[in-house]
Amino acid sequence: MKLGSPIVLTATVNLNSNSAPLLFDSAALQAPNREAVLVSEIRFFGRYPDGFVLGAGALRNLGPEARFNLRLGRYMITQDYVPMWVFAPSKDAIAENFYGETGEGVISSFRWKLRRPMFIPPGAAFSASALRAVSGDANNAFDGQVTPISITLVGRVVTGDFPNTTSVPWVSAYAPNTVSLLATNGDFMSQQGHLENELSNAVDILRINGRICYGASGQHQDYTTLPAALRYSHKCSLQHGNHHIVPQDTEFNVAFDAASRSIDMNGLMLQSGDRVLFKMRTPAAIAGDTARVAPHLALEAVRREAV
Repeated sequence: MKLGSPIVLTATVNLNSNSAPLLFDSAALQAPNREAVLVSEIRFFGRYPDGFVLGAGALRNLGPEARFNLRLGRYMITQDYVPMWVFAPSKDAIAENFYGETGEGVISSFRWKLRRPMFIPPGAAFSASALRAVSGDANNAFDGQVTPISITLVGRVVTGDFPNTTSVPWVSAYAPNTVSLLATNGDFMSQQGHLENELSNAVDILRINGRICYGASGQHQDYTTLPAALRYSHKCSLQHGNHHIVPQDTEFNVAFDAASRSIDMNGLMLQSGDRVLFKMRTPAAIAGDTARVAPHLALEAVRREAV
């Protein structure tokens, strides 16, 4: 391929948790002269409006709530809607939690660096839609707020020697709503359609990214903000067929380390119809805690397709 100048393409929609999924303007995600583009990075950005003030010490992360469905022409990139904070390891996040008491709003920004760049042919359509998932918290003052959500493609214009095939990502997620830990343990298990290859061809799994959504009074925070009594108490496992990738009763905080929140799969092949099974056991809530918890995982894979 002959590469030309860098290019950055962005589209924005305004979402609230009560709206149906909204489509981004596909024309805004095309090069101005409909040139071919080699995409190396996809960015996701969301913020609460200026003037919406959080209380002292509150943390709010749009990563679990803003969810994206992506396609390249006839090829699916995501299986259903994927939370933006599990497209990539946490170390690639630009900003997760900004809270303020002076009206500057709340910002969450994530960067998905494609291990294998994706070629978009001249005039081809990259399409995206987004929704805001209801948090599951009973008294969530944030759910009704309108939030600008953006997607950005970063890459290079391709000026010649176009390829006949390209790498196309495949992302399948497991992202249930948060559940209360009060009085009872919460157990989670991915089901059919989660962390699965629903394509007709095999895919190479590059990574599995995992986060824990922790909610109290409507907050969505990263796992590192959990109370110490809960932080190392979540036991999980990952299984592919009869093979345990992560053995039973492994601490989530160890399997998905705090530096990356990701497990490198080194191109493990996942055949059509196969899936990875995730299980997690959570402890009972400690006295006086109002914690709500849910695991969010995404299987990040890639395959070759004709263009």
